[in-house]
Amino acid sequence: MRTETTGRHRRSLAEQTAEQLRLKGSARDLLIDYLDLKQPERPELLEEMERQTASVQIITSPWDIARSWVQWEPAFCQRLIKAIWALEGQDLAYFLFSGAQNDWEAALCRGSTLEELIGPAARMAVLACALSNRTLWWLALRLGLSGIDNPELLAQAQSLWKRRSAKGSAVLAALYLRCAPQGPDAAEMERIFSARLADDLYSAVRNVCTLEQLSEVKRYFAGNDFTRPVPEQAASAFLQAQGGSFVAENFMSRLSGSFLLLGRLPAADRFLELCLKSAPNEVLRECLGFVRAEDVRAALPWLAERVPVGELFTQSLAGWDSAWGLFLSNEEAQALLRGLVRLLEQRQSKAVRAAMKELVGEADAGKLGFFRQLLPELTEEALHGAEDVMRSGAVDALVSAFPDPADQQLVRAFLSGETDALPRTIPHSDNFWYYSDKVDAYAAAHDDVFTARCAAVCLCGGMTALLLRVWGRGEDKAERMEKILELTERAGMSAKQGMGALTIVTEALYREEDRSACMAGAVRYLTARRDALAAELPRMAQEGSVLTRCAAIRVMGAFPDEYREEIFACAGDSSKQVREILLSLFAEHPEWADGVRRLLGSKKAADREMALEILRRWGPKPFAGELSAMLEREKSQKLAALCRDLLGLQEEEAAAPVGEQDPVKAALKGGKARKVQWLFDTPFLPVRRTDGNQAEDELLQALLVSCMDGWQENPSQSCAPFADRLNRTDLASFACEVLDRWLEQGAQSKQKWVLTFAALFGGSEAVARLKHQISEWPQNARGAIACDAVYALALSPEPEALLTVDSISRKFKFRQVKTAAGLALGEAARKLGLSPEELADRIVPDLGFGEDLSRVFSYGPRSFTVTLSPALELEVTDGSGKRLKNMPAPGKNDDPEKANEAFAAFKSLKKQLKATAAAQKLRLEQALSVNRQWSAADWEKLFVRNPVMHQFAISLIWGVYEDGALRDTFRYMEDGSFNTRDEEEYVLPQEGHIGLVHPIELSQEELEDWRQQLEDYEVEQSIEQLSRPVFRLTEEERGLRSLERFGGRMLSGLSLMGKLTTLGWYRGSVQDAGCFYEFYREDGDVGVNLSFSGCYVGDQSETVTVYDAVFYRAGTVQRGSYVYDKPEGDAVLPLADVDPRYFSEIVYQLQKAIAASGECNENWREDR
Repeated sequence: MRTETTGRHRRSLAEQTAEQLRLKGSARDLLIDYLDLKQPERPELLEEMERQTASVQIITSPWDIARSWVQWEPAFCQRLIKAIWALEGQDLAYFLFSGAQNDWEAALCRGSTLEELIGPAARMAVLACALSNRTLWWLALRLGLSGIDNPELLAQAQSLWKRRSAKGSAVLAALYLRCAPQGPDAAEMERIFSARLADDLYSAVRNVCTLEQLSEVKRYFAGNDFTRPVPEQAASAFLQAQGGSFVAENFMSRLSGSFLLLGRLPAADRFLELCLKSAPNEVLRECLGFVRAEDVRAALPWLAERVPVGELFTQSLAGWDSAWGLFLSNEEAQALLRGLVRLLEQRQSKAVRAAMKELVGEADAGKLGFFRQLLPELTEEALHGAEDVMRSGAVDALVSAFPDPADQQLVRAFLSGETDALPRTIPHSDNFWYYSDKVDAYAAAHDDVFTARCAAVCLCGGMTALLLRVWGRGEDKAERMEKILELTERAGMSAKQGMGALTIVTEALYREEDRSACMAGAVRYLTARRDALAAELPRMAQEGSVLTRCAAIRVMGAFPDEYREEIFACAGDSSKQVREILLSLFAEHPEWADGVRRLLGSKKAADREMALEILRRWGPKPFAGELSAMLEREKSQKLAALCRDLLGLQEEEAAAPVGEQDPVKAALKGGKARKVQWLFDTPFLPVRRTDGNQAEDELLQALLVSCMDGWQENPSQSCAPFADRLNRTDLASFACEVLDRWLEQGAQSKQKWVLTFAALFGGSEAVARLKHQISEWPQNARGAIACDAVYALALSPEPEALLTVDSISRKFKFRQVKTAAGLALGEAARKLGLSPEELADRIVPDLGFGEDLSRVFSYGPRSFTVTLSPALELEVTDGSGKRLKNMPAPGKNDDPEKANEAFAAFKSLKKQLKATAAAQKLRLEQALSVNRQWSAADWEKLFVRNPVMHQFAISLIWGVYEDGALRDTFRYMEDGSFNTRDEEEYVLPQEGHIGLVHPIELSQEELEDWRQQLEDYEVEQSIEQLSRPVFRLTEEERGLRSLERFGGRMLSGLSLMGKLTTLGWYRGSVQDAGCFYEFYREDGDVGVNLSFSGCYVGDQSETVTVYDAVFYRAGTVQRGSYVYDKPEGDAVLPLADVDPRYFSEIVYQLQKAIAASGECNENWREDR
């Protein structure tokens, strides 16, 4: 019984593998029979497979096979290797190397070797195929190099490829001719290699040649006579058509092969000469990856006569500093290149110096650094005399980053040394992101005071990306931050100034480890200067930014005996981060008990609170007397509760409170008014009390102080004693004014309690301003403060506030802010005992409309009725029922107070309706995509009783679902009844769930009936539903784990990113060189990951190629900068397991995203 079950499993595994390889017909049946481990291995089946090679093409992604390889039995893997070789030999290279490990034969051949499985000649053929592919050649090294000097083995391998027309044939021909130029197969190998060159050259030019050029090219290639030079027409067409990356990607194996055959085969000489004219750097780099040092040295004189100097010096040098391939180390390759350049200097001296001068003017830091290492004397000579020009370019680049002319003048004066004064922050232009070439080039070539001043400007300007790219290179991030601070010191900035500016950099960093590196670098910097900063360090610990205070306290904490009193002086710090550092420090010093007793008796509440938290860590028993005495006199309810908790007392056991005291005076006691004085330097507009009298500044200050002290706990409760005394309209204006003043002063994070104050009391105007700032801040590297604004917005009592948070949680460009919105909404839902979606339902406002969808606005002697139309537009009628275009302005006969209030309320209604409609349309789109369902009671509450959602509901088709399956469909009519597609009355069931019907769930007849009914009633759907395109899994895709129907589509990276982010997708992890290669989205339990050829973070303008998409279990992939995780293994879902509705929606989104694509790369799998 066990054996039979296992056999059935193996048979199904063989069938699944055949489906993954997309085999059909007899080839599929042969593979399944051959892989059946119940039966003895039958070599005759392999022979039959080989006879079908011409009609078979394996087109699946090798990763689908490689992921499962290690889970299969060794015998199954070994048979599969033989079968793939028999079916289509060159694909074996892709399957083997897609799962290659360091010990690849042990991992993939499972106890055998490739030579044992398919033979030594076939093994060499696979090696040659891998060497011909730019992505796989370095993996081919794991095959070992044995056999590449054996002409007989090479000839046998070549014979295997004759009927397959594989790319590896050119590699085999070149290797044979190198080791046996006079061998018995030499003539045939020359023919193969020359023919391949002819094919490549013809393919390169045929789409760009004129008819005259094409005719001459055809004549030249048809003769295969490469003893004469390439005709000028053919050469010009080639140079016109191709760039460096094309040459390297498409001619890789022929480039290295031609280099091996220089002087031995005229075709190789002509081909290499032609490619050198187009892209010398790419050609040399590819060639040096495959040849020996003696081959290069022999070719240097030939190269020195033909390499175009200008292109060699100015083309991209990416990759020159990477590890080399078959024979050369990086040092050997650079030594050979240095020899080539020296020969060029001897033979083309004038051209070399002109190219170097052009290189300096180009201001490419990477190239300058490379040539400075390669040719130090020549590079220094070129740099000498160009210093002023480079400095001027750097000044202009930095000055242009600041939009304010006054700031530009200040920066220019600072860079020139005319002034040493530079403020801590200077706002830079939004579009200044990656334009740092001139600054980068100067910093790479010079280490002087001007370079330091450039770093100081970047630091004070908050240009984090530029600062880290130019001065932040290196593995040790803390060391990089220390270096940046040292540069600001050289520029004349004080330690406190530098630390303050570094705070801006820290706030712009998303990853906690990067923020920690900033802190560690700051601590290193201050520790190294402790003696010089002896007097300054305690002041920095109390007066600097949060980063400065934390770093200074940590430095003092390393020398506790010297700085004990200074550390105690910081105990009242309001920053949570600073207080955590202090608590950790105090916890290590129980001998400081006398100091903590002093804190318990301090007049400052923050000091007393710190003392209580210290005792919580130490244990309160030795301090019971002091705690009891404190409890008797403590006026703060919060601190009294902490005392009781430490003493183990219940609230009724506490001492009775001391006599009543004026709340305003109590709130401002201890000079707390000074903490908000920065807001009162300019008088506010008058704020009235509820009795009509003007409120004193002290009352306003008490309100602000109570919010500042309690914004993290329960701000509404702590502010209520003061807010309740003020006129609500005036209070809203005051809150908006406070927000404006905070924004004007740079929106410093240490005063971010202002966000909570504005959200609580600023009304709808504050909500609108906060919404605007939430959109602006992340674009200026202030994502953290935008998140704080989202949390504050969730506290607002205004209906549109939570709607805004909900909208951000569903669709927002910046993931950090979107996540914060989701957390804020989730927290609000948790407090109410609801799910986030249930809360989102409850917060949909009715906007003041009654059951008849109308709302009356009174001007006194006249009134106007506003009705909500099915199109979610406002229709205004006067007292006589006459339709008006808009709400009229108040007239002289109207009651001034009522009319103005009504007119303002109407304008506010228009804004609220626009925001509400947009948010609910997005929610319904998502509900349709992910199949959100409601109970019948909840559905009626939301879509029948809410006037806004009522108008959405009547334009859509709804379904009743039982156990996830669609049972009935109905339409909600404008008169409140329900209708079937046959226009019969429908009774809404009390059981089951209700959701939006997706057209994929309907038959063609049902779909047409519903469309006709809506057309008959002239109903226009509020979201795209019945007209929504439907995409189903094809038979070819069934059984696959990746969606490839868009593979190879080419379009602008900017267009792809813009469309996908608009549709709710996110950029994947940023990896090496600032590139990213994925977009993704997660909905509930399922995520989708789209792979593509990649973009730079700062520049998405290049054309990119779309690869494939996989569905995976949400939450299984880590994301972040330089995180290389991706969906794989069991986390990846087979396409057949994806919900058809969700599958259709994702395909629809991807189709919209690549709509601008006009080209397709059919070879995208090989180029991947």
